[in-house]
Amino acid sequence: MAYFEKDIPRVYSTLFKMFLVIIPTFSLLIGFSSASTIHLIPHSHCDAGYRLSFDDYYKSQVHSILDSVIQALHEDKARKFVWEEVSFLSKWWMEDASTEQKDTLRELLSEKRLEFIGGGWVMHDEAVTNTYTINTQLSLGLDFLSKELNTRPKYEWHIDPFGHSLLMPELYSALQYKGIVINRIPNDIKQRMRETKSLEFYWTSPYSNASMFTHVLGEHYSTPTMLGLDTKERAESFVSTCKTRLSWSRTNHLLVPFGNDFAFFNASEHFSTMDKIVAYINSRSDDFGMTVQYSTLNDYFTAVLNSGASFPYVNGGDFFPYIACYPCLSERCNGVKGVLDSPCGYLIDDGYWSGFFTSKPSQKTLARKQNSVTFALQSLLAFSQTNDAHVLDSLLLCKETLSLLSHHDAITGTSFPNCYEDYDNRLMSAISSGLNSTAILKEIALCGKQVSLLSADIPNTLQKLNDDNVAVAVLYNPDGHNRSLYSEIDLPPSLCVQVSELSTSGELLSIPYQQVKDKVYIPGQFEPFGIKVMFVTKKTCSQEKQEGSNADRAMTLNNGVISLSFDAYNRLSEWSNSISKDDMEISVNFVEYFEKKAPSFVPHSVCDGTNVYTFVPDEGSKAVINDTTVLPIIQTASGPLMWEIQQNIPTDSCPIKIAYRLFKPINKNDLYNYFVEVQPTVGPLPDLRDMSISIAFNTNLNSKNSFTTYTSGFYPMSRVYEMDVPLQKNYYPLVGRAHLRDNGDNKAFVIATKRPMGVTANEGRMELLTHRRLQMLDDPRGDDTSIINDTMLLGLINSADVDSVSLHGMQQIQSPILVHVAVVENKEKWTTSCSTDSWSPFSQPMDDNIHIISVERLTASSTDSNHRIGMRLISVKGVTRINLADFLKWTIKEITETTPDFGIVKSSNVTAIDLLPMRMASLILTVEETF
Repeated sequence: MAYFEKDIPRVYSTLFKMFLVIIPTFSLLIGFSSASTIHLIPHSHCDAGYRLSFDDYYKSQVHSILDSVIQALHEDKARKFVWEEVSFLSKWWMEDASTEQKDTLRELLSEKRLEFIGGGWVMHDEAVTNTYTINTQLSLGLDFLSKELNTRPKYEWHIDPFGHSLLMPELYSALQYKGIVINRIPNDIKQRMRETKSLEFYWTSPYSNASMFTHVLGEHYSTPTMLGLDTKERAESFVSTCKTRLSWSRTNHLLVPFGNDFAFFNASEHFSTMDKIVAYINSRSDDFGMTVQYSTLNDYFTAVLNSGASFPYVNGGDFFPYIACYPCLSERCNGVKGVLDSPCGYLIDDGYWSGFFTSKPSQKTLARKQNSVTFALQSLLAFSQTNDAHVLDSLLLCKETLSLLSHHDAITGTSFPNCYEDYDNRLMSAISSGLNSTAILKEIALCGKQVSLLSADIPNTLQKLNDDNVAVAVLYNPDGHNRSLYSEIDLPPSLCVQVSELSTSGELLSIPYQQVKDKVYIPGQFEPFGIKVMFVTKKTCSQEKQEGSNADRAMTLNNGVISLSFDAYNRLSEWSNSISKDDMEISVNFVEYFEKKAPSFVPHSVCDGTNVYTFVPDEGSKAVINDTTVLPIIQTASGPLMWEIQQNIPTDSCPIKIAYRLFKPINKNDLYNYFVEVQPTVGPLPDLRDMSISIAFNTNLNSKNSFTTYTSGFYPMSRVYEMDVPLQKNYYPLVGRAHLRDNGDNKAFVIATKRPMGVTANEGRMELLTHRRLQMLDDPRGDDTSIINDTMLLGLINSADVDSVSLHGMQQIQSPILVHVAVVENKEKWTTSCSTDSWSPFSQPMDDNIHIISVERLTASSTDSNHRIGMRLISVKGVTRINLADFLKWTIKEITETTPDFGIVKSSNVTAIDLLPMRMASLILTVEETF
């Protein structure tokens, strides 16, 4: 738990420790002068995919649950219900709900007996999702609720994600919510909160100082177990449970979940059973000292916040990694040898849920690609004049898929095989549709209309290239900065090419490029959200020019700025930067982690060992490269634009390769010159035993035991490596980037990645968990046979610039230049249809300190007289004043500042915006016209 200092049995922040000490004394003075009120919160937790796919869950369960709940509430005015997942609600509303059911639902809303909570498309994961995805899925859900039902949630209900991030108070305070409910925090911490009556507190974001009232469920989100054969016995059991839970509270109001996973399939029967227990308790309220009522979150939070009780403030901190039980208090553990009074994982402190940061890496990679395509399509459409129905439908498909994959059993890699396959199919369909639509938008921008030439299937398209035709490559920069980057184009086998641009006279003018086997690397300078055209022609392959054959041992890579040195065993050993004058010792290794299985006497999923959620290394784990290991070089490239070494990593367990690449600087002042591209390839992992593989970067930086990750990719989170806890407890989610700072010199080592994974660091060493295969388990979810081909950027930079430069690196690798190609008879075939060879909606780039998180069209038609563009921006450091009229090429009629979903206006007629550090600003631009 970041920002939380060492305490017993785990870690807490200084401020948190203060109220743990102060509150018990204070709370002893609190007496309840009246009967307690038990707020039963009826709910059904409907996963948007887990054992079944989203559609199968809807057909087999959720459709009936919604029908049943609406009917049960209509039958009895005392009943209430809360609903979270808008994805299911939207499908039911648009496809199956009758007019009568819709009218009843609206009536229930007006009576405040049905409450929508959260408002997101799904209940998103908080560990490995990024800011763009979270905003997209929230906006999609909130927009549906607003347009279809004229309602907006006030409370978040995040009861199942596997740990909770510091984005929660930051985001939901910005959305103007009044409270959040969370659940899966480490159970040892939850136990201390129970003991100190601290399950409710104000969680404060260090970025904005905004606080959000937070309720932690004292137990699981299911209905409490009620023992007994009749209503009396069950009611008394329920009262006993409530009295125990009231002892954890500082008010005489208690939130008790009434429901479970896919509960209320027969809602009338479900309510009827509980109605009897409620009636029995309320008829004896004086004896029991409590009354019970059905409530919504609004009922509960209103009562608690009006109770007059004081609640502590917790500044910063998150709840990663989660551990399920410490000690194992589940009734299912009773009588199980060696389990009771031991932490989950069956050995002390080892069952931490840090495995899902990496599990199913291939799907995480595919999800990030779909994220990149969606962002590109959304930004291009924002600046386009088209109302093409195919493009609009494609964007909706992309946003819904992106949102669905943010579900806490999707991007986490914890779903079952049939659901996993459904997610993959959805991702591939959305990527294909999105790429086709971005091709249309590129043509409209350059040609004024769709000409149906461009394709995203680049290698197959380029197979048509011959001596008598030409290929057109159209490149798009999905970023608000000028970018000097290399574009990478995959070629069909044995094709050699030449790359050109149009000269001012309309002739093809050869430009620098470099081909290495079946890839060509093209340097380019791109305007913000700009499009650029290049031409590719076939040429005769020259053997002496063809790169990539077996090469002699290479000792150095040097692009004029960065130099990488390799030792006599071909192992990376040194890094130096001629501009910053920084240098460091560095080596790379891979670690094979054999994973621990639960003993046979432990019930599955109670207190077991490793699984898709947890990462539990066993004895025998080892580093792959030792002091005498020679790394065979399998491919090199030696300029003039790209320098590369590819190596085999000798190991008996699975194939591992690694490549290092440097590119010649296009612009010597560009931030991208700080980075080295590293590409480890791992897999498939063996089927002999459960295994995970990490890549470790060892440096001589004096980082001690501290390192930094970035919550949702944007918000810096300080981490501390604890020597006296297991390795897996020191693993945290890496969402895009992480860094080490040298405590002596003013420099930092940065890693930026395409996809999320687990990361830990200590004493100058940073380790990333890249791949897992858990096929020996009875649970089929861990059997991942994929080959993982990662690309990451490494940087050695000035510590003062680490947040800004690392963000540029993350954007570079996660939002690369998007390429489409077309093969045409000759260049005139293209230039006749498309007279423009470049395009950008910006007149100047954003400052390096400012980043556009998203930009999108908010009006259905670009011809609307009040055409509106939604834009989210963030400043990395310092207060930055910005006037968007200085940057955009069209006339802005009005700028309105809103909540992150563009749903609530905060201020109108804004001109210059003061962007505060790490505070996202959400703006609606009403424009005169697009172009």
